[in-house]
Amino acid sequence: MMSDEENRKYLFDNPQNVRHLMTGLYIICGLLFAADFVLERHAYTALEKIPNFYSLYGFFSYLILLAISLVLRALIKRKENYYDE
Repeated sequence: MMSDEENRKYLFDNPQNVRHLMTGLYIICGLLFAADFVLERHAYTALEKIPNFYSLYGFFSYLILLAISLVLRALIKRKENYYDE
């Protein structure tokens, strides 16, 4: 017999709730992206004057970290049966 804990449904078990959450996230991100073109910024360097500099900086930093992780994985990975030998 299954317990109540095993039958319990959580908030994000429903795909529609996940879809609503992601839609809200996309809307917020779009509004923040658009707001960067409208709001006045107080830039200290020339790079900060580029529209959406920080979002571009974060995106390209993520891509660089991803590339580094792929290289590191190739360097340190072991065979699948490494510990079974």
